[in-house]
Amino acid sequence: MIGDPVLVVQPSSELEFFIPTVIIPSTVSSSNICRGLGLQNIQSERLLKYRAAPCLTRRRMQEKENTAPFSHPALPQARKYNGKLFPLVVSPPAHLSHLSSDTAKAHAYLKQHQQVINSLLNEHSVLLFRGFSQETPQHFAEFVEDCLGLPNFPYVGGNAVRTAIVGDRVFTANESPPEKPIPFHHELAQTPNFPSRLLFFCAWPAESGGETPVLYSPAVYDELRHRCPEFLEKIESTGVRYSRVMTPDDRPHSAIGRGWRGTFAARSREQAEIALREKGYDWEWLDDGEDAKLKEISPLLKAVHVADDGRKSFFNQLFAVWGGWRDEFNMPNNCITAGDGSPLDPDAMKIVADVMAAHRVAVPWRQGDVMYIDNMMAQHTLLPPKYSWLLSFNHIPLNVILSPCIPTSVTQSCISDLASKSVKDVLTDDAKS
Repeated sequence: MIGDPVLVVQPSSELEFFIPTVIIPSTVSSSNICRGLGLQNIQSERLLKYRAAPCLTRRRMQEKENTAPFSHPALPQARKYNGKLFPLVVSPPAHLSHLSSDTAKAHAYLKQHQQVINSLLNEHSVLLFRGFSQETPQHFAEFVEDCLGLPNFPYVGGNAVRTAIVGDRVFTANESPPEKPIPFHHELAQTPNFPSRLLFFCAWPAESGGETPVLYSPAVYDELRHRCPEFLEKIESTGVRYSRVMTPDDRPHSAIGRGWRGTFAARSREQAEIALREKGYDWEWLDDGEDAKLKEISPLLKAVHVADDGRKSFFNQLFAVWGGWRDEFNMPNNCITAGDGSPLDPDAMKIVADVMAAHRVAVPWRQGDVMYIDNMMAQHTLLPPKYSWLLSFNHIPLNVILSPCIPTSVTQSCISDLASKSVKDVLTDDAKS
């Protein structure tokens, strides 16, 4: 009858679906609306609110997307923890595709959204910047310094052999042969001074392999709490202690082959002892003279990190030592103990290996990718590439310092492809360009 509300389904030119619409004459009272629609048990206020609720059209959805500073393309390998993707891909929004080819504009845009980036890192622990123009190690250095505003953290105390590419900020990856395992670890967690942030850059992706697996450490802690609670309780309460034997100069054939001169930026035994003493280390010289081997023994270090929000992270290098600290001078059983001096339980370490394998996310690289890691929440490793080039950066915001670190090795097959140029020559040339 005239004046009754009518329910119609009307097509919209902006949508691929139909919108049900209630057409209500202004003369009809809200109580009549309810009776006419057979909604006698629904309060009229609720109906009127429903009637007034806006529909999100495709155009409005597009406008909403255009206001978001980044797009987040799917990464098939990603996992979800607490409803958050790990890792999260960060790319330019669709309407700003030129950021993939204009480095200056890409950097200006990223700097403008520095707070958003920091918030995303806090939520997701690992970000993968993909689609922003980054062509050289120098561009990478500018991205870290200018866009993220991260200060330098000198790479002192680490055990990997690296080559400086841009100042003392961007370095090559661990230069040991690709057959040498580099298990999961938190960067420099075997030392009292570790970075809270870590960045990787891919200048040239591998033809095959070369992925960087990452691991959400709070998930590892949570699972170990159920599968080997006594082991976890012990190392959490007593801490751990690391030890390593070093030669004076680097040994690139070893994954832990950095010499004590490079490790402590020391030219003499006396300078090395000063650095060791300042960091709370014990030490022993195993030979006489300035070319003596050195055994360092770390102070007692934590094995678990507690975040401000209460999350507990399996923050250590236990698995890295157990699976990778092997060379002519070092073996895992001699390189790590629980805080009370007892050896690690081998059965528990097998469980640790299983848990880490179950949570591993291997991220494939594309040219120009940058990975931004919260070093307190996520571990990383490196899979052997056919050839791969990665550069890295890390940083300690609390101490306002920033530095270089981690990422790749280059095989002989890659070197032969480069003909007369050495690996260092190529990277140095790029850094100057």
